[in-house]
Amino acid sequence: MFLSFKKQPIAGIDISDYSIEFLLLGKNKEILEYSRLELEKGIVENGKIFNKEALIEKLKKILKRKNVKVIASLPESKTFIHLFELDKNLKPEELEKAVYEQAQKIIPLSPMESYWDFYISDSSHQNRQKVLYAGTFKELVDEYLEVFSMAGIEPVVFDLESASLGRALIPVRDYFSKLRQKEGLNESSLIIDMGVRTSNISIFNHDGILSLSITIPTGGNDFTKAIAKKEIIDQIKETVKNYEEQFGENINKVILTGGSSLLPKLDEFFSVNLDKKVFIGDPLRNINSGRPLAKNMPTAIFANVVGLALRGIGKYEEGINLLRQIKPKKNKNISPKKIIIIAAVIIFLFLLFISYRLIFKSGDVNNTELIIPAQEEASNHPISEEVIEKEKQIEIKNTPTGWLNVRQGPGTSYPQITKVYPGESYPLLEEKGDWCKIKISDKVEGWVISQYVIKN
Repeated sequence: MFLSFKKQPIAGIDISDYSIEFLLLGKNKEILEYSRLELEKGIVENGKIFNKEALIEKLKKILKRKNVKVIASLPESKTFIHLFELDKNLKPEELEKAVYEQAQKIIPLSPMESYWDFYISDSSHQNRQKVLYAGTFKELVDEYLEVFSMAGIEPVVFDLESASLGRALIPVRDYFSKLRQKEGLNESSLIIDMGVRTSNISIFNHDGILSLSITIPTGGNDFTKAIAKKEIIDQIKETVKNYEEQFGENINKVILTGGSSLLPKLDEFFSVNLDKKVFIGDPLRNINSGRPLAKNMPTAIFANVVGLALRGIGKYEEGINLLRQIKPKKNKNISPKKIIIIAAVIIFLFLLFISYRLIFKSGDVNNTELIIPAQEEASNHPISEEVIEKEKQIEIKNTPTGWLNVRQGPGTSYPQITKVYPGESYPLLEEKGDWCKIKISDKVEGWVISQYVIKN
C-alpha cells in the first residue's frame, strides 16, 4: 500500500452541555460539511462527561467520515488563564521554565494533575515580553481523549474557547487597519460570550491575539438579572481599565456572542453603558459559506466551531494547544527506511536458503543424516500446554493517547484499573462483543476494547 501525501482535512468540533457542532472547511474557507446534534441532559454537564457511551454514540452519529482529525476546545470554565510578564532575553528552554515556575505560584493545579501550554502575546517592548499561560485538568483531557478515540476521532489540538471565538468573530485585518497601526491608532477588541452557566470576557490586541480572558459565573437567566442590576457592566469596566493600563491600547469595539446575545436591544444597552461601539458577532464573516447554513439555524451557535475549523486550515500548530504536553510512550513501529533494510535482508536470506537447498538436494545423500536427529528431537517433544496458551495472545496497537485503558468489565462504564501501551502483548482470556479480557499478571485481569488490539 502506497503512502498518500495529500493533506488530510482537519475539522472543528464543539461539544457543549446541550449540543455538538461539527464543521469542515475547504482550503478557500468554504463550508464543506457541517452538522449539529442536540445532547440529552446528563451526558455532559459543565464540560464534564457523565455518560461516555452515550457521547460516543452521538459522535459516531454526527460524523459522516471515519478516522477524522479534529480541533476541539475545552470549556473556558475548566481552564486557568493568566498573563505573565517576563524577561525578553530568555532562551526558549529558560522561558518555558520561567512560565512553569510562575504558574505554580498562582494556578491551583499541581504538575501531576494538569496539562498546560503558553505563547508570547506581546514582544514589542525592549526588555520585557507578555506570555499567556493556559492550564487545565489532566483528568478532563484524558476523558475526552478516550471518548474521541472510541468514536474514531483523532484530536490534534485542544484549543481555548476564547481564542477560537476571536478567530471567528474579529474581522481579518485589511490594508486600512494596517494603515491605522502605522499611524499609531492601535485598537483592541473585547468579546463577551454569554453562555448558559457562565459568561466569558476576552480581550484581543490590535493583531487579533488573545491577551486576556476571565470567566464570570453568570449566564442564562442570571445574566438577565445581572444586566438589570448592572453588575456585569461594572465587572467589564474594571477589566477594560486594567487591560488598557497594562497594555497601553484602547478598547473601542465590543462583540457580543452566545445564546443570550440574541436578547432584543442588548447591543444598545451595552453601547450606552460602556460608551463603546457594540456589535452582535457574525461567525460567518471570515469564511466563505459555500454551503450555507440552514435558515432555521442561528449562526451564533456556530461561532466556536467556526473558529476551530479556521485553525484547522491554517497553521494549526501555532497557539495554545493543551495536548502539546502529552508525549505518548514511544511506539515500536519501524521507520520506512528500516523496513526497506529488513526486507532486503530477509530476501537475501531467503535466496541463500533456496540456494542451499538446491545444492543440498544435488549433493551427497549422506548429508541427510545431519537433519534426522533434529527431526527426531522435535518429534519427541510435543507442544506443551504453556506454548498453546501463548498462542492466544493480543498485541496492543497504536492509540491516539499513547495508551489503552484496562477496565474491570467489558464497557466504559466499568472502573479503570490500569493502562497498557502499544507494542505490549498479553494472554487473551475471553472475548465479549467489542471487548477482550486479558491477563496483566498472575493477580490482575481486565478488559480492553478490541479496536486497538491485534489477535495473534
